Amino acid sequence: MSVDVERLAFHEAGHVVAALQLGRDFEYVTIEFDGDVPAHTQFLAPPKTLASPLWAERRDAIEVEIMVTLAGTVIEELMWPTTPAKFGKQDLESAHQLALEMTDSDTECAAYLKWLSERTKNLLSTLSAWHDVGTVAKLLVERKMLTYEDIVGTLAA
Repeated sequence: MSVDVERLAFHEAGHVVAALQLGRDFEYVTIEFDGDVPAHTQFLAPPKTLASPLWAERRDAIEVEIMVTLAGTVIEELMWPTTPAKFGKQDLESAHQLALEMTDSDTECAAYLKWLSERTKNLLSTLSAWHDVGTVAKLLVERKMLTYEDIVGTLAA
């Protein structure tokens, strides 16, 4: 299977930068083939607030999870606006399942996902986010795997 390594690196960098901006912890990111997927970001355990009995806490946690999940596809769409996203089918399915937890109909779920996709696009469209995504993607192409510490140290420099 031939993989567009640069595009894959930008996809994963989108997840990482969104996670950093939204406070979602992860362990590492890789663009090396691992089982069924050519790349992934290894997140730490989901926040306990995902199961909170308080609706607002649960909603906030689910929205962070959805935005981080959508970020890879969003970056692909921003970087290559004339071609559909190549990666992220599983991401979109995961985001849909999370959105179903907060919505009461397919129409509401679609609108909720569209809104969170737009919020993710806005989050990643800032100059600092563009810079960070580019930096992480370039390092991923070079090294194939980066730890949280690698990324935070590089972006802080």
